[in-house]
Amino acid sequence: MLGKVIGLNRPCLEVGFTVENSVLTARMTCGSLHSGEPAQFRREFMFGNCGDEPVTLGDFRWQDHALDEPPDVPRPFEAEFGDYTLESEETFYFEITLTLEEVCSQFSSAFFFRTNATNITGMDTNEHSSGEEIKVEVVYWCDTELRLEVTPDPVSLSGLAGCPTTSSLILSNPSCAPLRILNAETTLEGGAFEWPDAPPFPIMLDCDDSICSTELSFSYTPAAAGTYEGQIAFATDPSLPDLSPLAVQATATDRIERVDAFAQDAAPRADVLFAVDCSGSMADDVELVLGGFAAFFAAAAQRQGDYQFAMISMDTEDADARGRFLGEPAILPSQGEEALSPEEIMSRMTDRIHGCGGSITEAGLEAVRLALSEPLVSGPNAGFLRDRARLGLVFISDENDQSPSSLQSYIDFFLSLAGGDRLRAYALVGDMPEGCQRDQFSQAEAGARYIAFQDAVNPADVEGFYSVCSESFAAVFEAMAASLFELPRRFALSRPADPATIRVFLNDAETDEWTYDDAAAAIVFTDAPPPEAAIEARYLDRCPGE
Repeated sequence: MLGKVIGLNRPCLEVGFTVENSVLTARMTCGSLHSGEPAQFRREFMFGNCGDEPVTLGDFRWQDHALDEPPDVPRPFEAEFGDYTLESEETFYFEITLTLEEVCSQFSSAFFFRTNATNITGMDTNEHSSGEEIKVEVVYWCDTELRLEVTPDPVSLSGLAGCPTTSSLILSNPSCAPLRILNAETTLEGGAFEWPDAPPFPIMLDCDDSICSTELSFSYTPAAAGTYEGQIAFATDPSLPDLSPLAVQATATDRIERVDAFAQDAAPRADVLFAVDCSGSMADDVELVLGGFAAFFAAAAQRQGDYQFAMISMDTEDADARGRFLGEPAILPSQGEEALSPEEIMSRMTDRIHGCGGSITEAGLEAVRLALSEPLVSGPNAGFLRDRARLGLVFISDENDQSPSSLQSYIDFFLSLAGGDRLRAYALVGDMPEGCQRDQFSQAEAGARYIAFQDAVNPADVEGFYSVCSESFAAVFEAMAASLFELPRRFALSRPADPATIRVFLNDAETDEWTYDDAAAAIVFTDAPPPEAAIEARYLDRCPGE
């Protein structure tokens, strides 16, 4: 069968008032004339064909009132209408004019028309019947008084001496007449008043352009405790004779001086936990590890270190091994009632190394987390974590960590357990990025997770990575001892401090041999204070919001 395709698009009409190249809803608009000033209000109205089919417009008529109030009285609106046909994408404009002389009130009118369009955009309802009479309301509001409203009024501020208090003002123009804010002059003694975002004066408030209000942020920093009064005066165009300055009152109280006291350790203390890869691939490294222990004991003795050792396997699959310290006694201390000599500790660690066995799945981070978590930390592993002792974690493996949780979760756990200057992590693992050759028959895999872990938890000046392919571990263990048995240089304050107010005293003498770690809220000495030194930090709290 022969035939032709007929366009399926329904006639489509777009309607609306135009303001600065934007189309507003056709239902209502607002004029902007000031009381008693002879003037004309003009608004351009737009019809546009938004479809493919021709659109017809006709039967225009004007109604003098569109709302119930005010009463039915003639309105001074003017408009000229005709009949129109709009082709696809064609647009037609006409102007509605309101002339006012000395009358100022609310005026409402409407015009009606008919169209073949059944899809009309810009109206409350898009769907219409062809030929249905369409109503467009035209509403004009004219205020009898032009005014500026400012909230809050008055302004009341409270804060701390030396700290900025921030607040804001809402400036509103409730009339339809445009109002320009030329500037704002502030007189408030006792501190510094600032507009941080530098208001772009002049500011135009014009409801006719949908800009009826604006918000201005400001800050006031009182220099000292006290009560201060002042005002903010706005200059406007047109000038508003009845506009009074905005009253401002600010109350400031002194910040409390805090005193944090610390006592330097009598001797360096370290709790060292070794997590060892006990799989068969590490069997040839036993003697290297034992040689490293001997170097560690010698370095610790030289620094008069108080240490204790424990060891775990990286096996987390065996229920009896998951984080449980190996051997008896589980903890090997160098001091105290149950102290062991370096030779005895060496012998016990040798037994543990030779007797170590486990899964081929090495999960060192998870094994250490289990060892230092409940229930083990209060059960078989109880007594290992001591107050004010550094926690040293030593991972020895030729494979990367295969722990089940995210690296960040382990970082967060151990920093919460012994953060600041109390945590050290050492990774004797394969080199980045591709590992290292241990001998002609075997290669160590890159220990990427262990290396990333020690980077994240160690202070910036502590080296924590050492190659498991080293010919000797003696230098490695000596370096561990050097950083483990350094007396603390970092002391965390009880609260974030205002850096400009910090004073530090060492054995009652003020010193400037320190820096402030703002992120950690900690005092960091250039050199570690001597054993049992009395340390005191005096400061004011950081200002709120800083």
